[in-house]
Amino acid sequence: MSPIRVAVLAFDGMSLFHLSVPGMVLGTLNGDGRTRYDVRYCAPVPGLIRSDQGLAVDVPDGLHATRKADIIIVPAWNDPQHAVPAALSDALRRADAKGKLIVGLCLGAFVLGEAGLLEDREATTHWSARDEFARRFPNTKFRPDVLYVADGNVITSAGTVAAIDCCLQLVRDRHGADVAGDAAAPAGRAGAVHRAARAGTRQRDAPAGRTGMGQGTPVRAAVGRCPREGRAHEPAHFHPPLPRGHGHHGYAVA
Repeated sequence: MSPIRVAVLAFDGMSLFHLSVPGMVLGTLNGDGRTRYDVRYCAPVPGLIRSDQGLAVDVPDGLHATRKADIIIVPAWNDPQHAVPAALSDALRRADAKGKLIVGLCLGAFVLGEAGLLEDREATTHWSARDEFARRFPNTKFRPDVLYVADGNVITSAGTVAAIDCCLQLVRDRHGADVAGDAAAPAGRAGAVHRAARAGTRQRDAPAGRTGMGQGTPVRAAVGRCPREGRAHEPAHFHPPLPRGHGHHGYAVA
């Protein structure tokens, strides 16, 4: 079986947590003989990329890696105010034209929006940036009331640890619930460690009115931190993508 090729974007100020999630989730499947993911990291300018923790990571591949990838994942952007390189936007538009699966995690939705991928599509992002997102992308069918949305080949998620759910859903879509379950345990432990390290065990409500599909009460979630502002996130679960214009909306439970 040919490996499923995944390109994960790296950039200055990137979250090490977000950068590691795709490889952590998908890489657990490479030893069971059922499937194989080839996760590679790429950057607009390859070389040493400094993370939000000050650690430099050597990223040897440039954006040409997106041309060979089946899935492209954009981690949480370091700051919505930071410009998206034109070369990155071009690479994402080419991938979208070919129908490749493109995922924007948390503030990564801003990168997809700047590339024009969210025009007339449903999308969401971290709730702390929802006003700015709505202002910047008026032609996007913004869903601030949900925790994730998939519209065609483009997926966006809210929150931080929702990145784990996102990658697990990619596995579930292709290989079924049993295989996704095998990947879920180590990923879930990592998410729990991240929440505990960043926020202890405190709880808070999601923003008023932000609910899952069909839910009428606020979502309870462990406090986590957005790369930009360190505000609360909400864990998310989403369903398989539908054709463009027929989005799925996720929900979280207490």
